Amino acid sequence: MENEEFQKLILESFKKIDENFKDIKNKLREHDQHFIDLKTLAKQHHEELEKVAIKVEELNLGQVAIKKDLSTIELVTANNWGDIARLKSAK
Repeated sequence: MENEEFQKLILESFKKIDENFKDIKNKLREHDQHFIDLKTLAKQHHEELEKVAIKVEELNLGQVAIKKDLSTIELVTANNWGDIARLKSAK
């Protein structure tokens, strides 16, 4: 093999290597963009989960208030039934 042929082979090899690096660089850019998109989605999901957690806490507090009110109603109703029984017995 002559020197010129060898140089052509080397240049062709370098061109192929350069093309491979360009392909890798483009794929890295694509992956970077996908990663950025995923980070954005993860942030949005996190924000939505925080909103849901707040709503759940609000519902929990509401449930506690309703239970307290129901307990009060039960006590008042029991007192009323006691008063009704006393009134009936007083007749």
